[in-house]
Formats: sequence, C-alpha cells, structure tokens
Amino acid sequence: PRNLLIIGTALSWYVGIVLYDDDLIFTATNVIAHGIPYYALIWAYGYQRQQLNANNYLLNGFNHLFKWQMLPFYILLLIGLAYFEEGLWDGLIWREHPDLFANFNQLPKLASSTTLSWLIPLLTLPQASHYVLDAFIWRVHFDQGKWQRVLFVDIRR
Repeated sequence: PRNLLIIGTALSWYVGIVLYDDDLIFTATNVIAHGIPYYALIWAYGYQRQQLNANNYLLNGFNHLFKWQMLPFYILLLIGLAYFEEGLWDGLIWREHPDLFANFNQLPKLASSTTLSWLIPLLTLPQASHYVLDAFIWRVHFDQGKWQRVLFVDIRR
C-alpha cells in the first residue's frame, strides 16, 4: 500500500506537471488523489472524537463541524479557504488566472523583495501545516493506537 501511495502521488504530479503542464489538470489529479482522502480522514477523526465526547483542546471549538448535518458546510468551508488562499497567491504574486480570481484582481501585484520575503512564508503556512499534519496521520501506528482507537472505534456499541 505504501508503494502504491507513492506511485499514485508521483503519477498525479507527472500527469499534471510534466505530461500536460496544466494547472487545472494537476489540481484535479492532486486533489482527487490526495486532498479528498486527507480531508475525509480529518472529518472522520473529528466525527469519532465528537461521538466519543473525547476532550481534545484542538477540536473542542470545532466539534459542531463534525456532525453529519454540518458536512456540507465543512466541505464548503474547505473549498472557500482553498479559493481564498489561491486567490491571494494569484492576486498578489502570480497574476496567471485573472478570470478565475476576478475578486483578487484589485490587489496590488507585489514586486518588492522585502515585502515578498515576508508574504511568501505567510502564504505557505497552510501547506507547511499540511505537511506537519501528514506527519501525524501517516505515523498513526506509532502512536500507541490513539489515532486508531478514535478513527476505527465501533460507536454502535
């Protein structure tokens, strides 16, 4: 399974970046192969924690997101945050998709190396956070089963 995951990731990057050199194709292959399962796993974990009434200082304020009724809102929230982040990248730095990010066209394109040296690390925080969270998720079996107990508990008992 681990090799299939690595092959699938390499294939999605190859198809979108090397073979087609197209942002939309890369985004689609990357989101389908990686993003959807990632956010589904986070939602499943939050749902199980909420069902178990487990105290978790990271999730307590967000427990309401992990109910079935809130699933559409959870998905829309993620899409909105992703669009906002990409809009900031496009509006402030790249200017490659003015039709897709029309609301961000009013932002000034930044060229100052000083400003960019502060802004780019801030814009990369969501991706950096993603990799830190990945470290915890993919090490699930090294956590004395805590993640597994929450994710795979049978709540019907």
